[in-house]
Parts: sequence; C-alpha cells; structure tokens
Amino acid sequence: MSQFRLGLLRVFTSFSLGFTITSPAADLALGKAQFEVNCMACHQLDHMLVGPSMIEIATLYGEDQAGFLKWCLEPGRKRPNAVEMPAMTHVGEENLKAIHAYILKATEGKEEKKVERKNFDNYPSLEQRPIVQRFFMPESSPASIAVALPGGNGDINFCFDTDQCRLRYVWRNENFMTRWPYWQGNGNAITKLQGPVIYREDRSPFSPAKGTAEGTATPPRFLGYTLDEDGIPIFRYQWQGVTFTERITLNESGDGLLRELTHDEGTELEFSEPRQARSQANTTTFEVRW
Repeated sequence: MSQFRLGLLRVFTSFSLGFTITSPAADLALGKAQFEVNCMACHQLDHMLVGPSMIEIATLYGEDQAGFLKWCLEPGRKRPNAVEMPAMTHVGEENLKAIHAYILKATEGKEEKKVERKNFDNYPSLEQRPIVQRFFMPESSPASIAVALPGGNGDINFCFDTDQCRLRYVWRNENFMTRWPYWQGNGNAITKLQGPVIYREDRSPFSPAKGTAEGTATPPRFLGYTLDEDGIPIFRYQWQGVTFTERITLNESGDGLLRELTHDEGTELEFSEPRQARSQANTTTFEVRW
C-alpha cells in the first residue's frame, strides 16, 4: 500500500473512531509545556535538586512508560533523604505520557552532572535572591511555593498556596532556608520558618465580580508559573471563569508587597476591604502592608 493511501486510511480511521492522531512534534510540545508547568521547579536536566534529574528519570523509566505513570500517580517516598513528590493526578494520564516522551527526547546525549552537596546550607541555588522553591510549608497546602524576594534588607519571604491560588503569609529571615532540617529530613517534614511571620492572609483580598452569579462560581485552579527576566515568579490560575496572572514583589518603601494582576479584559474585582487599587484595561495593582 502506498504511503499516500496509508495516510488516508489513518485519517479515515481516526475520524471513524472519534479520535485524532497527533504528530510526535505536537506531543513533544505538549510534554514540554506540561513539564514546565508541573515539574520544572523540582527536576533539573542534569543534576538532582529537590527531585531526581531528568536524566535519572529517563534512565529509570526510559522503556517503562507504565512505570513512569505509576510513579507520577502514586509517588510515595523513594529515598530516605529526598523530598516526597506530590501525586500528579491533576495533570492527567495523556499529559503525563507527553511529559515522559519529552523527558526522553530532552535528555538524549546528555550526561549527569556531579554536584557536591555535603552541606545543604551552601547549595548554590540558595545563595542569591530571588529564590523559588516548592516545599511542604506550615499552615498551607502540600502544593506550596516559597519565594525569597530581593530588595529591602534581603530578608522578606512569602508562601504561595497553589491549591487555593493565593498568598498565605510573609515571614522575615535573611537566610530563607539556611540550616533548615527539612533538607535532611525524610521528605515528609514541614519546613520550619525560623523567622517571624509579619503578614498573613486568611483568604484572598480580592475576588472577580464577573461570573460570580449563583451556580457559576468555581474554585481556583492553578495553571503553573513562569519566571520573568528578574527571576520573579508569575503565578497563573483560573478563578470563577477568569484567568489571572499574579506577580508579587517588595514595594518601594520596603514595608509591604506590591501585587500586580493581569486578568481578562472587562473583569471587575471586588476587594474584601477598601484598598487603593489601580486598574487599567486588563491590569490591576495594589499594595498590602504589614
């Protein structure tokens, strides 16, 4: 059978059975996007950080896609001195398969880099702000991100809860996580802040007025984050039908946070208490002080 006729047969079969055949390139693009959203914070290409490197994952699960899926969905604690990965059930099996394919492709011809890590206090990624790490944080969900902000006296850090898609609290500690026993725990340890909490939010200070009619309200859903050119995380999430990005930095006076939001154009925000918010088109900025 000619390649042309074979191609027509595949297309006809896919439509007849109600599914489409995606190209390998599309699968790799999907896998890369999903990896960057769900995995990149903990898994580096060629060395272990919070979790095993991409190269090690490819070595363990290169020909074992089923084993990779099982590990993602039921991770457990694989090593006594490593952090336990949260279950990736929210990602979905098809996206996990695409991530597996992307890891295999991205690690082709690459070698593991040897990193000296006898003293966790001096680990290179923790020496210069901003710092973004995913941890089990106190008084927050297991899916939390800790951020050490630059500026001021270099001692302001905050916890962002990716389950509820909101800021939890701000604490002061110039060392961020230096000498925290978390690093040498069993992976289930909750991080100790080793510094005073100076600001806390029991709920988000704002909510979208658009799409909040009875029966249409939906809980927030985390869509991942990216780092801007300064290394500051930009969190992305959906809430009540509105897509948000949120960037959190220290304000100019150093006594609070500057919150920069983007959202669907035409969205009106309601604040739980009066605030001096500045809105223009699809952006809103406001400050919180401690």
